[in-house]
Amino acid sequence: MALYNITAQTSVLKITLDTSGNDVQTKEQTFNAPSIVLRADKIRFYESGNYRTELTFTTIGEIDGETPTDIQDAANKINNLISANFNSGGATPQSLEQVLNVSDRPVILHDVTTGDFTFNTSHIGKYIRFYGEGICDAIIPDDTYDPAIWVNLVGAVGQGAYINLKRTGGTQSTIIGHENRIITFGAKLTDPDYNGWVIEEQNNPTVFLISSPLESLDINDILVAYPDYESYIIGYYGYADADWTLPLTSAYASKRIKIINFTQYNMKFSGVENIWFNNNEVSDFWIEKGNYVEFLSSYNSLHIIFDTNRSKNLEFQSTQSGTDAPEIVAGSELGFRGATATTAYESIGIFLLTFSEPILADLKDKYKQEYAKQSFLITPGSGDLFMYTVYARDNYTLEIGAYSIAGGFPTYIDESMFQPTTFTLEFKP
Repeated sequence: MALYNITAQTSVLKITLDTSGNDVQTKEQTFNAPSIVLRADKIRFYESGNYRTELTFTTIGEIDGETPTDIQDAANKINNLISANFNSGGATPQSLEQVLNVSDRPVILHDVTTGDFTFNTSHIGKYIRFYGEGICDAIIPDDTYDPAIWVNLVGAVGQGAYINLKRTGGTQSTIIGHENRIITFGAKLTDPDYNGWVIEEQNNPTVFLISSPLESLDINDILVAYPDYESYIIGYYGYADADWTLPLTSAYASKRIKIINFTQYNMKFSGVENIWFNNNEVSDFWIEKGNYVEFLSSYNSLHIIFDTNRSKNLEFQSTQSGTDAPEIVAGSELGFRGATATTAYESIGIFLLTFSEPILADLKDKYKQEYAKQSFLITPGSGDLFMYTVYARDNYTLEIGAYSIAGGFPTYIDESMFQPTTFTLEFKP
């Protein structure tokens, strides 16, 4: 049986049919920019990335004068021959699709939650799979490596995982990953725009997740440090009220910033430009424990609150004894929007809550009518019937009236709040 010998000289790779002792015609193929792909039991040959021919192990004779032991050894010898004779870059590597078609690759799994990953020559010819929920840096070789060798390295980023492809010098980086699908990648000839790598789908919508314990944070610092994302989710896990500064709207045009408060404390947001919420322009915005807020940038230099689960009510529990001022039950406050409240006893059955910020301005108008005060009844379990009224005297002061209902007539009374009594007032939508 006639076998094919493979040689290289003067920047030409030759596949020549050995006709000695065989009644066959001489055949020869030449390649000026060769590359190969090992696929199952065949070696495919490409010229400038275009398919030309393929050989099985049983049809291969000698490679540069040596007889290979198996198909993998043959592929290794051919690659060595190409590297030795086309190191100047004359060989054009396969496309990512061609490389991915190679079967039976060794697979390396890397969980992005365990830390960063550094590519090296031991990964050549293997398939690198990143998985997990989160992001890690994936350090790629610098320009001193032969790109004709590195083209044989491929991989994928799994669902929910993100990798930041970074050169060792840190001069360029590319974020790849997707929330719901797998993104494949592979090395190719050096290209400044893509760091020498091919990515299945460049510039996918990406989400960057980060958390911070800082009570004071300029969000623009995160945008500058991680500029390649379209959405940012920032969690707060500090141990005090937070006051964060919003970036300029021009710094996150066409992007989203979502902040989640994981603490028992309040968070305030403000910046050079104002905030647009519920058809009103405000200078700052507060969220409380467990709340979130999502900002969009607008063309008229306003931060648009796209979504929030901030409390729509002002709510608290209070107790009161004798002629003492009421006491707000710690932890019962909702909708205080960063304000603190001091309490006072004004006269029998009349109590005041004075807030440090004008949050009562956002209450529905029904709470601002002096001669039509909102009221509700409770029966605390003692058989008595009590009535309470609420009235916003101004943007800072809330009046609470307490009455006993006896004989059908309300009478001002103290000590009706001998157990925690809940007050709930609605903010404007």
